[in-house]
Amino acid sequence: MAISFKKTCRFYQSTTDGPPPSRTVQIAAGQGVWMPGAACFISEAGLAELVDATGSGTAAYHGFLLGTVTAAAAANTEFRMSVLRSTDIYAIYIENNGTDTAEAQAYVGNDYGVARDATAGSLGYLTMDVNDTANTAVTVVDIMSNVDPEKHNTTDAPGVALVQFKQSVIDLRQAAA
Repeated sequence: MAISFKKTCRFYQSTTDGPPPSRTVQIAAGQGVWMPGAACFISEAGLAELVDATGSGTAAYHGFLLGTVTAAAAANTEFRMSVLRSTDIYAIYIENNGTDTAEAQAYVGNDYGVARDATAGSLGYLTMDVNDTANTAVTVVDIMSNVDPEKHNTTDAPGVALVQFKQSVIDLRQAAA
């Protein structure tokens, strides 16, 4: 069954410093019409680009683009970006190779990769892929059914994991795509 419900990764809570800081960034050419909150990296050229659609061991994650676009933004257009910190916790929907997947207690403590949707109308949505343990970007710190059992359980798909981005993917520098 294909993914039926995708939402972007979103800030859940800070363990130290309040909400994530934001900064102004310039967009690289060719990013398309992305969804608010699309994950991005700052390339070695200093421009914001959407993270790779398929995870890789060299994918950098630096933040989430704020605001909306209704047409592809011109190169060097300025937007705000919410800056990733490894101490912050994010809520992210769970998939397994493109299929909605329920929460499982067994995911807690494990590292997984993330997948960015490249489909028109949902370009930029980010999910955690429990089948990707090779290109890890996040560590699962909890699942929502432990935190809010009134709204979440371990049978509904997609489930929601609470994750922290690994410092290693935040520190990574990535060449322009």
